[in-house]
Amino acid sequence: MLNSYNALLDNDLHQAFKYKAKPGIREVWKQAGGKYSDGIKRHTLTAILAGKNINPETAIKFTEIVGGNIDDLFEKTGEAKPLSENTVRHYLRCVSSVLSVAVEWQLIQSNPCERVRPPKVVQKSIKYLDIDDTLKIMDAAMTLDDIRIQTALLVFLYIGIRKGELTGLRWSDIDMEAQTITISRALQSIPGQGLVESDPKTDSGERMVSLSAGLIDQLRRYRTWQNEERLRAGDRWQWKEHQTANDEGRDWSPVDWVFTGLDGYPLHPATTYHKIKDFLRENSHPDMTVHGLRHSNISLMLSQGVDLITAARRAGHAKPSTTANIYAHALRRPDEAAADKLDSLLNRKRQAVEQ
Repeated sequence: MLNSYNALLDNDLHQAFKYKAKPGIREVWKQAGGKYSDGIKRHTLTAILAGKNINPETAIKFTEIVGGNIDDLFEKTGEAKPLSENTVRHYLRCVSSVLSVAVEWQLIQSNPCERVRPPKVVQKSIKYLDIDDTLKIMDAAMTLDDIRIQTALLVFLYIGIRKGELTGLRWSDIDMEAQTITISRALQSIPGQGLVESDPKTDSGERMVSLSAGLIDQLRRYRTWQNEERLRAGDRWQWKEHQTANDEGRDWSPVDWVFTGLDGYPLHPATTYHKIKDFLRENSHPDMTVHGLRHSNISLMLSQGVDLITAARRAGHAKPSTTANIYAHALRRPDEAAADKLDSLLNRKRQAVEQ
């Protein structure tokens, strides 16, 4: 068991290689017919032709479609990367759980995982925008030509939503009059299955939060634009259907995704990620991630005195202690303000007594 644990921490056993198309890949694709394949999704093909990093499995599949040698079409990028402490702890918990059942069934006498000390998880510092940088990003976002990415950026900053939760939003989740949004699902990309609906990350992830008047106005403008695009697309606008129950049995109804491509299908999480990442890079924040916008939202809430329970609920954290542990940096300002208020109160009281 100790050898297995050491193997998980061995850098050389965990290669994080990606593949990147070499120059001329578009000509190769055109010579092979230049058509989309059932084996590769449209957004994936776009990423390949644009020279984005892709998984080895995708590079192999593309090579099989166009023919040739993978080494002639792609080059490897990336380097050896160790598993994170959290990942190693997760693997150990899974193995320990299985072995505990084996002990209960008297297949083994003891659980060897109990004699292995898991790695200490070191909390990494999180990158986030302060209030001034947030305002600059919001102003820059309003100059974007793509209103979808513009709106997605504002939703991240105003709500602190997760990437998969954003792409899983439907218009039926948003109550414009009550100014609320219900977050109850996420979309994630699974190899071989495409986009799959899933529950939020935690049980507390399903939540209803209030929206500001400014964000409601942006959502109204975006919905007007989307409706115009849908009418322009006509029959090319595809509705992904789902089955719903009613008194007469089963019925088929369209799903009204908020963030879609120009064909009506939900916008792929990777597309959202790369477009926003490019925008942040162009606006002097190359190290900021899309998840960093979520961190910015929560940090700003706490630094402005929003109570921990409210912030945790809006973030979808199961426990306020989780929020407190991750965002301790943002709690310093309210803590300092509390100390100043108490000092002022006591000094006034002391002066009144002395007089």
